[in-house]
Amino acid sequence: MTAALLEVADLRTHFETDLGEAQAVDGVSFRVNEGETVALVGESGCGKSVTALSLLGLVPQPPGHSAWFRNLPDTFWKARASGSGVRS
Repeated sequence: MTAALLEVADLRTHFETDLGEAQAVDGVSFRVNEGETVALVGESGCGKSVTALSLLGLVPQPPGHSAWFRNLPDTFWKARASGSGVRS
């Protein structure tokens, strides 16, 4: 079995609005194994960009709140903690 480079499990990203909570991404799960290429495809407004922004930790909080994911490489967390490579 190939090692997972990224595993996303039940990703949910919601935004608080004046009209209530908007569920931009609701229950997305996928796994990317070593050597695989992945593309997110879908209709306009289906959550592709919000999914990517959630995984990168770039969803503004508030109004957004998100994410359940596993197996991000240690280098991602180190870059995030130091602020290098991550822009808001």
